[in-house]
Amino acid sequence: MVGQVTAAYKVGYLQENGSAPFVARMVRVFRQSVAALPSSAFPVGIWNSLELDLVYCICRHRKWINSLLMDSICTEFLVSDYRLNRDQAEQLVGEMMHAAREIQKNSEKILDETFLKYIFVTAAVSESESHLIECLGIGRDLIARLKSAVKSIQIEGDTDIKFLPEVDAKFAEIIVKNAKEMKARPWVNDLYFLEYELDSANDILAMQIEDYGSQWIFDLLKNLCINNESNADSMLKNNTEYCIANRLPPIEEGEFYASLEELAKLGFIFRMGSGAKGPIFQPSEKSQKLTAEAYAFDMNKAPTVNGLKDLNKYYQKAVIQKLKGKRAHIGLDLLKKIPYPLNPMTLPKLVKNLRVDIGDDRLIELMAKHLESTFPWVRKSVCSALEVLITNEKASDILVQVAKSDNSESVREFALSLLSKDLSPAKTQTWSRVLTAHENANRN
Repeated sequence: MVGQVTAAYKVGYLQENGSAPFVARMVRVFRQSVAALPSSAFPVGIWNSLELDLVYCICRHRKWINSLLMDSICTEFLVSDYRLNRDQAEQLVGEMMHAAREIQKNSEKILDETFLKYIFVTAAVSESESHLIECLGIGRDLIARLKSAVKSIQIEGDTDIKFLPEVDAKFAEIIVKNAKEMKARPWVNDLYFLEYELDSANDILAMQIEDYGSQWIFDLLKNLCINNESNADSMLKNNTEYCIANRLPPIEEGEFYASLEELAKLGFIFRMGSGAKGPIFQPSEKSQKLTAEAYAFDMNKAPTVNGLKDLNKYYQKAVIQKLKGKRAHIGLDLLKKIPYPLNPMTLPKLVKNLRVDIGDDRLIELMAKHLESTFPWVRKSVCSALEVLITNEKASDILVQVAKSDNSESVREFALSLLSKDLSPAKTQTWSRVLTAHENANRN
């Protein structure tokens, strides 16, 4: 069943992105189909939620309507998450999909393999279960099976997966093939996901994607993320150089500027005003997340302190993930200079990443030194890093001391909140000491 937030998201999506006549037809078919089935099959209490989920799933994936796999996935969703009788679920889904295909009878034929690749890529790049549910429009049970299937192959090397019986073998084949692609381009799924996200682009941008592919857009977004902002003229110049290098005819100026405006409408960039060289754009958080792995992979030399400082937090995180093994010493050098080169949210990631290569004692020693900073936000950042090492008694003792005696109330409260997350039996004594000290401080 969907939660309140997800339901609100789905309603908003249908209002903003769904074709009103298409949505109305789907709702009408749903209600007619349910009314014709025995009342015991569909308790009245689930009608609204079931209607929203099924209409959203179909509308969200109109591009894939002509894939028969859509029928199987929607049916499995109703059976697994709503516990409906399979025969009745198949009947309901079949009638709705038939109506949807009647509306889109001239749309392109879609191979099940193409749809399966979309499902896998979406699962691979999604940052959370809720985001995956919103993207795919299916329930938690099916999502859990999807994630389990991907994990079985990518991590455990087991191709005997259980997602949907009729496509499990093909799905395993897609994941194995993707793993080979990722060895050469670890960010390839981000590029694929960008292509899916651009499906709703207007005619001008869609024609450019058809003629030039989507790599130029990916590179444009990455360069914008590196520079933090850029004017339209400079972006056009860079794109012209890209086209020449790839033996492609340069995009016309007017069409290129129109494409930038469309990318802004799609939420990839923001227009921040105008200058002497045209409109000024900045990257969105979505673009930063999407291109971070590609940036880290393309980095040919060790990051400098100033260079890392100027990067957004997603780029910093992606770079830090590379600083292990033979490159762990680079991470250690950065850690000695913290927090200035790093976003406060990135510091705990660096500590976690270095734990195996550097060891807890050295990391804790450095964190303790940085607690001498006069800036409260620095000390909070260090506390977050110490939380990563909370299973080490030295780290927990330092957090206890911060919670008891730091000269900033906000830092004391922050350290206390971090300790409060760790209520395992092994740490009960630590928590009791902190709580007692905190209560005594309040009495005084």
